[in-house]
Amino acid sequence: TKLKFCPSTSWAAGSSDRMKKHRMARVSEMIREVASETILFKMSDPRVKRVTVMSVEVSPDLQHARVKVSVMGTPAQQATTLKGLQHAAGFIQAQMGDRMKSRFTPCLRFELDQGVKQSVEISRLINEALSKSPSMNASSDINDSSDIAEDDFLDNGEDDDDSDLEDLDNDQLGDEAADDDEVDAEASTAKAVQDNAVEEEDNNLPKPPPHKNLPGS
Repeated sequence: TKLKFCPSTSWAAGSSDRMKKHRMARVSEMIREVASETILFKMSDPRVKRVTVMSVEVSPDLQHARVKVSVMGTPAQQATTLKGLQHAAGFIQAQMGDRMKSRFTPCLRFELDQGVKQSVEISRLINEALSKSPSMNASSDINDSSDIAEDDFLDNGEDDDDSDLEDLDNDQLGDEAADDDEVDAEASTAKAVQDNAVEEEDNNLPKPPPHKNLPGS
């Protein structure tokens, strides 16, 4: 594909007669896929590494495309990677020309995705603030003290429960002994009543006549 000089263009939204939004979205997605594959599999520039293509913005006339990337590393490493990407922009455009059925290929401009950069920076600041906050350390100490006090309370409660169980066992043993004495007394009374009844019944029975001696005995 023959590459041409990239003229200046306007990024303002064009009229619906020139370009439909769905076509811009389709071209943007195609550029993102081709750029990702080319960077990952077809480039050998040592400056270009640890790069992720996040999104692509296409101008309304499809003449230009902003390729937003995320680069892992220090600011100096990120700047070096951007230079390598911009140097390889013509090669990546040639790869797009083989895929895009169009008379022209958008000129590429690589930029750092500031959204990712800001998210990482915010996370770093939050973690740093939490690590240096005395209130967080004090809160941690209070929680530890509360846990210890709660454990002591539970231990005391368990000791009290054991004492209560021992008292309950003693009470139950005393009650059982009293119940046994009462049962024995009732059994003795019942036996005496039964013996008296048997004795009275024997007294009421008719007595046999006295034995008489037969003659010649």
